[in-house]
Amino acid sequence: MQKINQYNRIELLYEVNDNIQHWLCKNNEGLFFEVLRIQATKAKSFTLERLFKYALKPLLNQSIEGVQTMKAIGFDVESACYFVVYEHLEGSVRLSNGRAWANIQSILDVAKGLELLQRKGYETQIISPNSIRVNAEGKAVLSYVGLWELFLEESVLPERQLSPKASAFVKADLSAFAARPNFQDDLYSLIKSFEPGLKKQKKQAAVGTILSALLPHKEPLLKEYKELIDLLEQVSFKAVPDESRRAIRIVVNRKAIDAGTLRLLLKEMNQEVCLDLSSQRSDRGLMTGRFSTTNWNGKFVLNNDKSFFIPHCNNERNDRVWTAAHSFVLKASFTEYPSNYNCLPFFTEKFEFKNDLSKLQRKQKSLVRTWRVFPEKELQQLEKNAVQVRYKHREKATNNRVVFSLSETSAETWRQVQQLKKKANYLLVKHQSVGKLVAYDRTQKTITLGYLRCLVGEIPRKGFLKEDIRQESSQLKKQLDACEQFEQSNVVNPLLCRILARPEVNSFPENKRLEAADYEKLRANLFNPQLIEDQTQSEAVLEALHQKPVYLIQGPPGTGKTTVIVELLQQILSREKGAKILVTSQSNLAVDNVLERLQKVNEATENSLPFLRLASQYTLDKSAVLEAIVPHTFENKLQQWLQETEAKSTNYLSTLSTAKQQTLETIQQDWCAFLGGANTVLEEGGMQSMLQNGHQEVDFLTAMLQNISIIGATCMHIASGQYSKANFEFDYVIMDESSKASPPETLVPINMGRNIILIGDHKQLPPVITKDKSLKNKIDEALEDNGLGANKDFGKSLFETLIEAFEKDPKQQAYVKMLDIQYRMPAQIGSLISKYFYKNQLKNAAPELLKNKAHGLPLNKDTSIVFINTANRSNPSDNGNKTNRNNPCNVKAITELLEQLNALYPTNLEQEKPLSIAVIAGYRGQVTLLRKEIDASQYGNFASLINIDTVDRFQGGERDIIIYDVVRSSPEKQDVIGFLEDYRRINVAFSRVKRLLFVVGDKDYLLHRAILHPKSDFKEFKLQQIVQELEEKGLVYDNFSELL
Repeated sequence: MQKINQYNRIELLYEVNDNIQHWLCKNNEGLFFEVLRIQATKAKSFTLERLFKYALKPLLNQSIEGVQTMKAIGFDVESACYFVVYEHLEGSVRLSNGRAWANIQSILDVAKGLELLQRKGYETQIISPNSIRVNAEGKAVLSYVGLWELFLEESVLPERQLSPKASAFVKADLSAFAARPNFQDDLYSLIKSFEPGLKKQKKQAAVGTILSALLPHKEPLLKEYKELIDLLEQVSFKAVPDESRRAIRIVVNRKAIDAGTLRLLLKEMNQEVCLDLSSQRSDRGLMTGRFSTTNWNGKFVLNNDKSFFIPHCNNERNDRVWTAAHSFVLKASFTEYPSNYNCLPFFTEKFEFKNDLSKLQRKQKSLVRTWRVFPEKELQQLEKNAVQVRYKHREKATNNRVVFSLSETSAETWRQVQQLKKKANYLLVKHQSVGKLVAYDRTQKTITLGYLRCLVGEIPRKGFLKEDIRQESSQLKKQLDACEQFEQSNVVNPLLCRILARPEVNSFPENKRLEAADYEKLRANLFNPQLIEDQTQSEAVLEALHQKPVYLIQGPPGTGKTTVIVELLQQILSREKGAKILVTSQSNLAVDNVLERLQKVNEATENSLPFLRLASQYTLDKSAVLEAIVPHTFENKLQQWLQETEAKSTNYLSTLSTAKQQTLETIQQDWCAFLGGANTVLEEGGMQSMLQNGHQEVDFLTAMLQNISIIGATCMHIASGQYSKANFEFDYVIMDESSKASPPETLVPINMGRNIILIGDHKQLPPVITKDKSLKNKIDEALEDNGLGANKDFGKSLFETLIEAFEKDPKQQAYVKMLDIQYRMPAQIGSLISKYFYKNQLKNAAPELLKNKAHGLPLNKDTSIVFINTANRSNPSDNGNKTNRNNPCNVKAITELLEQLNALYPTNLEQEKPLSIAVIAGYRGQVTLLRKEIDASQYGNFASLINIDTVDRFQGGERDIIIYDVVRSSPEKQDVIGFLEDYRRINVAFSRVKRLLFVVGDKDYLLHRAILHPKSDFKEFKLQQIVQELEEKGLVYDNFSELL
């Protein structure tokens, strides 16, 4: 028996031509399918690859009324053919052979399917009596969706059903212009295909209007599918009874509903009825609800005798029923006569499902109300604080500047002006970005704008200049939009809403149970052999591929999260060739770290993992994207491709004869001109040059996004409006550092994914709630009455919420993996971190893998961690300023330490990999002072290899030598330690080191005077415990020289 891939051919159902046949097939499990076999040829391969990728793949397993469901697509190497697998339409025949079965409902089925396809961007279908299937009940579906271009190339489009415009396009010479067919031509073909049956009903006015659409008109008579559907729904016809459908007995209150009304009601209910079950049973324990047909509505009760009781009804449609959150459309047989069909199990299941959904929706709404608080309040505060000044005149100045004369010049106005100049933000007039404030003159009452983004003539002569906060506000609006989509389950994978909203309830689908053989098979096929030695890394990769749709990977410091992500990407694309993957994070650096590692893989494997980095111009202008990754941004990739394409065409022309060159030069010039408009925006907003991808026109950006498997972007930027046409639906969303993202930030990419892999570490820094302290205090006050707290309820990531819930449920523990071997730090520091932050579950790598972690200094004690005590120095206390806390004593100790290190590493810069130093502190005020007092050039053996930053900004980074400045010190007998009580910040500070860690602080203060806040969420003072252990081990010194 001949096969097409895994499908055995049974019977030829239809032969389009010698190259395209439609077969009835059976798979190895004995299930029937229909398979369209397309013979591969070199000429067609490009068209087919494009159609399969852009037109067919997005429709796989999409259940669309009136369209034959597509189950699989692929290429069979053995028989050298492409194939499309469809559901088997048992009992259906082609419309050309089954017109006796067709009715108005048949054309209505296909019209509704075409309308939905158009909303998805699909136009121009193969519509004819041979592509439409109909069964004995009149149900019709359309086949071969998305293959119009293939049928065009094969010259097998149904000419008799083509509209005049489509026919002209098909017959047009390549050199002549002919408008491409669109959905209105599909409308024509649909009506033409059903024309014989429609003519039998032409006495009905609606049918006459439909048929007249086939006549020539200056403007299309039917401008959209809805108009055709509305007309079809006006047509009365006798439906063929469907014996296979459920026959539910209808009982009515005869005093309220007479026999004539019942017949009309039954006629409509037998076509389609929408039901909305109540969430609670009646006092008698019966299920109740509301129903609506096209022209009738009312209430119903499901009696224990299996009947459907309607006490009264109204002669009008009830849109509230049709749009209710959990209503459903039922296509069943209804009768006024006794029936043996027991409908109660069906409705009981629906009732229980609705109750479950109601609970879920209540939880979703509750969560979303909580999650929305901060972005909403922050947006309000941002808009309230945006500076705005009024001007009465403007005039052009030298050096491409504009001077504005202000209308108001109060002290508050000048305070705002000073604030604007300090911020260096752009200013707007209405929605036009004008420029930056570069100077102001209080005497002349003027302000001057430079860095202009528009012509002076485009600026109104008087008006308001307003601070441009669009960049900041767009981030918050995206979070609010994501919350709304989540609340409505309007996401790519609605199952994720159930799991994320109620993680305590196991809503996971039945995934294949992984056996020992599966793990062994993966280890034998790892791309990176280093994972073979790390069991948790390899297990995390395999489980992330199978435990769907949510998998969590906890990655403590130095455990190889990036290594796991890269292996995951390679494994996914080796198994699912056309998979779309988003690599995302809250920060640009985290995204770029993964992409930079991918680039190294590509350099070694002939670009096996091509990727595209998406970033705003604002981000690029700030140099927030790594230099090595900038060539992979869209603009750079496009420019590189355009240059290469033009060079290739020029080189090709040079190989031809003069006559051929002259013939092709004009085409080349036109082609290059077309390419030149690839990134040119027209006044009306579209792009100058567009591409045809198989079923719609797209710009070059959208085409590139559709054509590349791996996309890297921050979780906020991926929702940018410039990608709206790409309609992102990712097979996998891999989010790094997800424990640092707030729930609304996390939802933005999650809403776009079918399968989610969250990677993070809730033992490190939590999400930043808000940068505005006054806003946080206001919200704290508002929440206090409700028992909520900003840190507790908003400073918790979705990652942490999920991991805590999953770890409590033995079944859900399979969806979590902690990477448990650290490769970054010396074993001494790794053990310390494991003890205090990871319950001793974090292990050090084998000694041979950590041998390069030695600092190389001749210390009189074998240690990689040293506490420099400032208690015995003069004035070790900090300045006590809560808004600008700093400690000059610690700064002096650190400068001394840098001098010592500079002397101890005289040949550092001569080494193949010179050592680097990071000085980090938990307070911005101290960082400012450190940067002011430390001149890196004075330490010539390190120079540019010295970084100074806050702990928070340094998460995800690493350096050979870390100097951690505790900063806090007070003479008070009991001093609340403040945010240093948060052990997660201490974990980050200590775990950045690769060789040698210094902690600089007041030991006496930390051990004897510093205390936790009485209402602290933290029960243990971890920093104090660590300092106590360091003292017990003799690792506390007043000066580093004591160790030398």
